[in-house]
Amino acid sequence: MNVNEITLSNTPKSSNNSQGAFAAKSGGRRWLSCLRTAQDGGRRRAAAEGIASPPDASRILHEVYEEAGKMRRGSGRVLKADEIASIIDRRADRPVPDRLYRGQTGSGITSSFDWTGPDAQDRYLAAIIAHAGSHSGTEQGRAPSLTMSESTAEHFARARPGAKVWIVDTTHGRQDFRTIEDILKNDGPRLVLEGKVSKPVLARAVGLTVTNQWEDEVFYTRGSVPQDWARPRGPRPLPRPLEEARLRGGRDHLAQNTKHP
Repeated sequence: MNVNEITLSNTPKSSNNSQGAFAAKSGGRRWLSCLRTAQDGGRRRAAAEGIASPPDASRILHEVYEEAGKMRRGSGRVLKADEIASIIDRRADRPVPDRLYRGQTGSGITSSFDWTGPDAQDRYLAAIIAHAGSHSGTEQGRAPSLTMSESTAEHFARARPGAKVWIVDTTHGRQDFRTIEDILKNDGPRLVLEGKVSKPVLARAVGLTVTNQWEDEVFYTRGSVPQDWARPRGPRPLPRPLEEARLRGGRDHLAQNTKHP
């Protein structure tokens, strides 16, 4: 067999292979097209029959924001979902400062939460969300809140007889201190999907958090704050005019009661 015969005999095979490959590719494309059409048709049928697609975190968050906006009817202007999202996003990104505060009685910042079980961390996050969604903080002591604002801590201390303002040093474990907005945004939808928090509870927590931004809530996500991280604040010095008046009054009183020989 000469070279020409080899070339001629191989030519049809090459052509057949190309045609076969083209047919295979065309068939593959047709199969994918049919699959997509079937999937789209299935989704349309499910929608027509009222079968909801599985929820995802972003959709849950949007629905929660919509509901939270409606809850504000008695607290001022009703906010749209995107307005609430903007507030939560901005506040969730705030860094936790070196110092936090809490106004309370007692000898330490303790939690009564039961940490037994493998899902304890998620249950504690759920307790934090329940706290944020309640006007009274739900069960007292389960998830004690802290604040970035010293004046907020003073406000709560004044409402409790014998309470003091406590100062918490976050530098020992800053990663475990989280703003309430961070928890609501980044853990709330997941906890709803897993059945650990209900959507109405999350919506209430978002609504109250947006309404009460002045509280600047932060939570220690491990429960009780270690004792050596927290201390009660000492008495604050008087503002300068009051201090000068007190000193002047003391001098006047001393002069009036001093007997001269």
